[in-house]
Amino acid sequence: MKALIALVFVVLLTACAGPTTQPVAIDKAAEEAEARLQRDLAFEGFLEDELRVKKVAQPILVAAVDLCKDKTRYDSGATFISAGSFGKDFEPTVGQYLKISGNELGFLHVIPDSPADKAGLKRGDKLVSINGWSIPNTKDAAAELGKRAAEWLKTPSPLITVVSRTGSDNTSQTIQASVTPVKACDFPAFLVMQESLNAFADGKSIGIFRGMLRFANDNELALVIGHELAHNFMGHIEASQRNNLLGSIAEIIAASKGVPTQGTLGAAIALAYSPAFEAEADYVGLYVLARAGFDIKDAPKFWRRMAAANPAGIRERGMIASHPATSSRFVALEKTVQEIEAKRATGQPLTPDLKK
Repeated sequence: MKALIALVFVVLLTACAGPTTQPVAIDKAAEEAEARLQRDLAFEGFLEDELRVKKVAQPILVAAVDLCKDKTRYDSGATFISAGSFGKDFEPTVGQYLKISGNELGFLHVIPDSPADKAGLKRGDKLVSINGWSIPNTKDAAAELGKRAAEWLKTPSPLITVVSRTGSDNTSQTIQASVTPVKACDFPAFLVMQESLNAFADGKSIGIFRGMLRFANDNELALVIGHELAHNFMGHIEASQRNNLLGSIAEIIAASKGVPTQGTLGAAIALAYSPAFEAEADYVGLYVLARAGFDIKDAPKFWRRMAAANPAGIRERGMIASHPATSSRFVALEKTVQEIEAKRATGQPLTPDLKK
């Protein structure tokens, strides 16, 4: 049977239409050099875009600690990786940029104005020890440091960090820094490497798609991050999951009674409060931005630009809509800006108004 399949494949392959011109001769060394250059450019772009996400998110996560309640941690503003974290193909590129190799750990991001930055740490510093624990040069080093960091960051105690820094002349020096972490919401923001005009919250973190970075300036990006953060600490993810379950149960009951709904009943129940959750995240997220010091006066205009990019979102979409219309979101944000500015003018705390 296998021989017959192989024969059929060969026959069909020879019958396929192919190119008619002479193929260009490729120099393998030149191809590999170009592949290395392209990996370098890809990694540079990733570093720039993810640092932008983290830089915009940092003051927002700090400003909302009282709203996040028990979902908080202490944050240093630095992240680390090993040279092989992006896979074998990218290992030389990562090693070149971060001055590390193999299982050595180095700082991938040091967020500007974060505790790590204020302590003098930099991207590319190779970790030697933290709080007296020497970083082992083993494949388990990153996982072990991650566990220890999770424990250390439960308190604001300083992290005594020793790093090795390689200069432009390839000489290295050992530097010790005391990093005092700050309290922040435990919903870290990260970059999603897809060119989609989107973002999401999953109850644990905030994902920003790369396409959103192309579309939004920093104030607009902050608006998106504040919105997704509000989804997380307001419990919208868990509530939506419960509503989805209730929708599924409704469909099962309807089917057992011989009432075919083609999914419309379940969808209507599952999405019953989805537009309201989105509106609430817009409202609460804008308060978070104001607390973090962002300029909010032009925030509503973001939804005009989104409407221009996606005109289908302008119109209300009935019972199974997952989001409010962009026109509704613009008007609601305008009123929220007025509400926040009125509170500022009278010295009131910037706290969202809850239902009585």
